[in-house]
Amino acid sequence: MTTLVMNCFHWIGYHIVDHLLQQGEKVYGCDHVDTDQKDHLSMFFGRNDQFTFCKTIDEKRYDDIFIIEQQNEHPLPSSHRAVRIGTREMKQLDDQMIDIHIPYLVGEWMPMANDGVRIGGEWIPFESNLFIQEAIYVKDFIPIMLQWKNHTFLEPALTVRSQHSKDQNKKLENSISIRDNRPNNTIVRILKEHYERHSWYYLL
Repeated sequence: MTTLVMNCFHWIGYHIVDHLLQQGEKVYGCDHVDTDQKDHLSMFFGRNDQFTFCKTIDEKRYDDIFIIEQQNEHPLPSSHRAVRIGTREMKQLDDQMIDIHIPYLVGEWMPMANDGVRIGGEWIPFESNLFIQEAIYVKDFIPIMLQWKNHTFLEPALTVRSQHSKDQNKKLENSISIRDNRPNNTIVRILKEHYERHSWYYLL
């Protein structure tokens, strides 16, 4: 499998690249390394022979393309499937692309402090009902998303929510709930321990 990840050093892009490399896939990453945070994350993949960084998109054919948290205003290279992933809803520009909106996706390297996370400008404390009910851990989401992309049942636009979501009993159009693989307090512990080890990163 050959995969292109656009905005690959965004924190979500980092986790997708890392997961794919662990699965032994060939990954091409495209990004503008214009912040200290992206420069730091880029170093994790620099010595991996399965990862190729490209400043511009090669027109070769890819098995899959993942676009992270960005509008895509240019034609994409040929691929089996293109998936755009974001914590904010984005205007649908391409009927051939699947848009996956995960409003409260959380994970290491995202904007955070020792008591909460920031998503799209919204500060969410770990102890808030919003975090407890809505948070989806990125390492639980990615394996499920990679299974979905090979199925034909997906709508062109899909909102993913936690099974604990306060909206789970509402009939939300193009919405799907996923089961958490670990308790909420485990997610909080993972994020807090990460922040304590890498607090310098969040001061860059």
